[in-house]
Amino acid sequence: MPIPTYGTLWHLTRALDTDLNRLIGAANPETLPIDRQPRHATPTISSADGSCTMQILSPASMLSTIEWYLLRFAPGGSLVSDAHAAGTTEHLHCIEGEITVRSGGSETVIRAGETARYAADVEHSLTCTGQGAKAFLVVASALLDRRSNPVWRQATLVG
Repeated sequence: MPIPTYGTLWHLTRALDTDLNRLIGAANPETLPIDRQPRHATPTISSADGSCTMQILSPASMLSTIEWYLLRFAPGGSLVSDAHAAGTTEHLHCIEGEITVRSGGSETVIRAGETARYAADVEHSLTCTGQGAKAFLVVASALLDRRSNPVWRQATLVG
């Protein structure tokens, strides 16, 4: 007995005015549970000097590809990082205050509402330049080394 293709099943379900997910027994997206994490289950870590706290918002299952954090800086606080794996980039969105972003030999200051995207496969740091700051940070690993990507070679930070 031949097995129908996905396209054939889709056409049949359209003709029968039914949902393909119901036909193949997939979970109904309207009844999928929401994974709610209570405050005490959200890990928080601090920088070496304690001047920056990081709430780890990403699930552990995604740590090899993408991570996201809520950062809080004390006045003058900083987060200094060694180089991550080749091709890793960071995307920092400043929610409150001012943060100086350093990546390799580049530096810029971002203020509330601004975003900086920069190479994280080199030494990099974030430093609060005011009376405290809050930011959202996404760390994204790349499959390709950014140095082999012509778009990255042309990109520069403006500040």
